[in-house]
This record gives sequence, structure tokens and C-alpha cells, in this order.
Amino acid sequence: MSATVVTCYYKIASKHTHEEYNTWITHFFSNIPCNLVVFTSPDLVDYIREKRGKLPMYIIERPLENLAIYQKYKGFWESQYEMDQYKDTGRTQECYVLWNSKLRFLHESIHYNPFHSDKFVWCDAGCLRTGDPELIRQISTRYPLYDKISTDQLDIVLIDPVLDKTQRVFINERHFSGAIFGSHKDVILRIHDLFYQRFDEHIQKGIFIGCDQQTICSVYNENRELFHCISSQHMAHDDWRWFYLWLYY
Repeated sequence: MSATVVTCYYKIASKHTHEEYNTWITHFFSNIPCNLVVFTSPDLVDYIREKRGKLPMYIIERPLENLAIYQKYKGFWESQYEMDQYKDTGRTQECYVLWNSKLRFLHESIHYNPFHSDKFVWCDAGCLRTGDPELIRQISTRYPLYDKISTDQLDIVLIDPVLDKTQRVFINERHFSGAIFGSHKDVILRIHDLFYQRFDEHIQKGIFIGCDQQTICSVYNENRELFHCISSQHMAHDDWRWFYLWLYY
């Protein structure tokens, strides 16, 4: 069997500029010959194809306003933005939509399964931030290693441990990196259902859910057996603490 990497890129307002993303996407799309599914808006399809060249890719065109989570919670994101204590850092309503669509993107990719894979990895489009040719060469020869991807748990980087096992809601806490995570498709579908169940519960209670990592924490704390928590504490550079699965996989 094989592994498929899933990502998305939309040109939205965020804490990073399109110029920054252009550099990082070039590192990723132009150099890493994995099976790649990309969700993007119709106006960016040619841009994505140019970046990817002849490397394997399956594009799913979807305007942001047509994404399932945008449609389901239409008119809801503005109130979330007002609740966000970190909106001054560049976080936007569009960011919330994309962050919270990652598991939905994986779900759809599993459904279409253009590369006939049984394991799937989510990878943020802009998280390969190194331009070091030797490091990129090393990553490109292996990423992702099929046998390194867990079959019965979700591989995810744990930045800071969750000490209170009874905690159900996480606001403005930092525990997991949502930039890269992966597993067998059956585990991802299970996490998908648990995530959006908790997502809906938090919305009904008026809880801020703009950042997907907070909902992941809630799911984790009641389903720890489904998570393979990987430490990146040994990485000196902060970027590699968050994006360590580039090296792990």
C-alpha cells in the first residue's frame, strides 16, 4: 500500500504574507515527490500546477466559501473572531475555516483516494520553511516513510503535555502541533468524527473554537489511546519543534 499527503492553499489574509508562503510552498511542492492531494481555489490551480511540475498531484478545486465547514457555520465566524484574544497577531476568520477543515480535507481525500492509499498525512502547505538544499534532499528521498506512519494511532507532535486528564475545554493553551499529523485511514476517520462532534458541542456552548489545536486537545484528553504523541523537545529551533514530523517521517 502507499501513503498520501494532503494539504491546502488559499490566498487569504493571515499572519504570513503570500510572498512568504510562495517561498515555503516552493520548498514543499517543487521538491517532495510524495503522493499529494491539494485543495485550493480555482484561481490558484495554475499556480499550484506550476509549483508542482511533473510530481504526483491530485487537485480538488473548491472555493473557500464552498467548503463544508464554511457553509455549515455560515455567519458564525465573525462572532468567533470577536472572541479571539490573539486576533491582533494576524489570525482571521478565513484562518479558522481552513484550520478546522483539515480533518474534513483528509476525509474527502480518503473518499476519493486517487493514489489508492491506506495511510494519510496532513501537512500544512507552508510548513517546510528551510531552504537548506541538503536537508531538503534528505527529506525528499523518503517523505513520508510508509512504515513510520502508525496504523492504530494518530501520529502528532506534542509540544507541551496535558497534565489534567479531566480537562475538557482548552482555551489559549499550547499542547499539540496541528501542522503535520497522520495515520491509517480508519484512525483518521475515527478522529474526524470525534473532532466534529466536540466542535459542535463547543459551538453550542459558545466556546471559542477558531484554533483547531484546542479541539484536538479536547478529543485527546478523552481518547488518549488513539494518539501517538511524539516529542520534539530535543529540537533546538522552534520551527522544527512544530514541524518535526518532516524529519520523523
